[in-house]
Amino acid sequence: MMDDHASEIEDLQHLMNGLLSTLSHDLRTPLSAITGWLYLLESEKLDAAAKKRALEKIRANVDEQVRLIDDILLLSRSKTGHLTLDPAVILPDAPLFAALEKVRPAAIAAKVKLNATKVEQIGKVIADSEHLGRVFEILLSHAVKSTPPGGAVETAIRVQDSHIVITIADNGKGVIPAELPFVFDPFTKKNGGSGDAYAGAGRSLMLAKTLVEIQNGQLLAASPGPGLGATFTVLLSGIAADRATNQPVAEKN
Repeated sequence: MMDDHASEIEDLQHLMNGLLSTLSHDLRTPLSAITGWLYLLESEKLDAAAKKRALEKIRANVDEQVRLIDDILLLSRSKTGHLTLDPAVILPDAPLFAALEKVRPAAIAAKVKLNATKVEQIGKVIADSEHLGRVFEILLSHAVKSTPPGGAVETAIRVQDSHIVITIADNGKGVIPAELPFVFDPFTKKNGGSGDAYAGAGRSLMLAKTLVEIQNGQLLAASPGPGLGATFTVLLSGIAADRATNQPVAEKN
């Protein structure tokens, strides 16, 4: 028992060290961009259109920093058991389609199509809509970034047995088979990787997996291989209509 407890503490310490490493590493990119655009503004050599573009870029990089810090705090709280959930009986397509709209501007800029299909009758689940929406946003953003211009991201939602199944598939760079078991683990050294130097994708995917699992769901990854795209599948336990009316949580549509 003591050995198990010591191992948990060691794993948690490893996580915390990694999160600090992420902050110091990932914050440099938006900070460098902000510094560069501020230098151009201070030079007073920009016309009105260029100044507007500079301010837009600064705002975008500030937003990226805020998102990064929020994700790190969310991951830290979830791993230490301090994350507060607000479970409700929901239709999972609502946070999914809200996430699609959030990611759509980035997809348009990247010239990537976002396609979505769903069955007519979607069962309800007990979940935190906000955190579930963040999962979908992470997976969709990752898919868009992994897909070359002219490609497409296919999103589908269906009922399978007693589960609600949400798939997000791209036709992008795919995953090397040997690395597939570790796509949610930013700690593991990949081919050509840098060990504990956290990749943003690995950190975000770890957060997505954690947010799904603390809501009694599963997040799975699959890929035929490099250049053949990847598919991420969220499995959530559906609830019967009669059970939905008797849950001790608020219902949200």
